[in-house]
Amino acid sequence: MSSSDDRFILFVDFLGFSAATQRFAKSAPDKEFSDEERGLLNLLHDIQKSDSRHSEGYSQSSPESSSAVINITPEFSAFSDHMVASYPLNFTDDVLPAPVRWELLLKEALRIITPIALRALDLGFLIRGGLTVGKLHHDARVVFGAGFVEAYEIERSIAIYPRVALSHNLHTRLSYDDRTNYLIQDPDGIWHLDYFKKMCHQALETNSDKSGANAGKWKSASLEMIDGQIECLERRNKLKEKAKWVWFKNTLNDAIRKQNPAKFED
Repeated sequence: MSSSDDRFILFVDFLGFSAATQRFAKSAPDKEFSDEERGLLNLLHDIQKSDSRHSEGYSQSSPESSSAVINITPEFSAFSDHMVASYPLNFTDDVLPAPVRWELLLKEALRIITPIALRALDLGFLIRGGLTVGKLHHDARVVFGAGFVEAYEIERSIAIYPRVALSHNLHTRLSYDDRTNYLIQDPDGIWHLDYFKKMCHQALETNSDKSGANAGKWKSASLEMIDGQIECLERRNKLKEKAKWVWFKNTLNDAIRKQNPAKFED
């Protein structure tokens, strides 16, 4: 077995999935999967296929090294309603300065998170995660090491809301521009990945026609579904879960306002 390496680690959990699975098992014990379970299973398979193709190398030219081609080989694992992706930290030692390396890795985290967040939302789930750097042994079969434990604990104990929270260890390595362009700091002091802005960009790219009406329909449908979740949780007195959806709605609306709101009009 190979030793642990220093890696950039992203851990993601699908909020609400376990409760939905338990409700379905009680209501339909003879069926193998609910529609939500099958949708999440397909999502995890699609992510794994995508990142398998991507593992041949991610290439990016940067202003600091215009002639350089940067190759990243991620590892990816999915289990139940969790996933973990990691990148070795030594992939640019002889090519890029550290600040550019961290920017590239944050872009990679957003590349992975954004489509997951969009599809999870369509299925009625939110995502929450932890992002850190640390020692990790990661291959197709085994994820093991202190780095994984830290990312898991950040997701479970620090993120709280549907955000991908950063460890202090990672945050202190980032530049001011990285924090401004790729992160949000909430009033509670937690820094997290700004996948909300990226969701809006991707929704516009995917759904907009010349009038912008399709992006407006995406916004309306998403907010209607979110409001439905909030009302359902209120009726069931699931106030802790409701608070996560309210937080997500407010953060998504704020991201839309910071774009061009007119593009999201019906």
